[in-house]
Amino acid sequence: MAQGDRPKSPLKGRLVHGMYLWDRSKKTTVSQIGVAYLSKFPCKVHKDMSFVVKNTVNKYPWTLLVMVALGFWLSASLVIDFVMMPGMMATGMTRQAGFVDAGYLIFGIFNHLELLCASLVLTGCFIFAHHHYFTALQERFSLFFAGCLLAIALVYTYGLTPALSSLGFEMMAFNGSCQVASPLLLLHGVYWGLEVLKLILGVTLLRWCYHQDHVLDH
Repeated sequence: MAQGDRPKSPLKGRLVHGMYLWDRSKKTTVSQIGVAYLSKFPCKVHKDMSFVVKNTVNKYPWTLLVMVALGFWLSASLVIDFVMMPGMMATGMTRQAGFVDAGYLIFGIFNHLELLCASLVLTGCFIFAHHHYFTALQERFSLFFAGCLLAIALVYTYGLTPALSSLGFEMMAFNGSCQVASPLLLLHGVYWGLEVLKLILGVTLLRWCYHQDHVLDH
């Protein structure tokens, strides 16, 4: 070999959209190709694989769907908890005879919307985990958080809202007015605890989705 000649690389391949193409005539194993390529171009492999993950996840806009579902769910909960309910209590509507019926109807509809949002979030987290959209730690916690959000929505729909309405109907039947009693205070304490937990888990997932989407965009 002449002094100025460069040795030819045994690798005749190139990376195209995350798949390594090589010359089949060369007897080079896939593991050798992968190790050699990763050792020479680790940044390029990471960039190309991020491109593949981004395109795969965004084939159906699951990132956008999850963020919209979480944004709607959390903002609507805040409006109900800190705008609608305090306004109804300030105007004396909670002491009227038709409040229990109206509350059961309103919260029943909203609880079913919560189930829809929680199902979208959990489905999106399964897709993110399948395509390794998050880090390994975030994948495990995102599925756990999304499962907790769905469990909270189920508790609201089939446990807490019917129990509150039943107590309200009983109090209206015996007292003629919807006064606050100790069982109602206990159920309201459970409700506010679940609301705080829902807000923490939802904001965490929303922040992870936004951060990861922003990182892969760059």
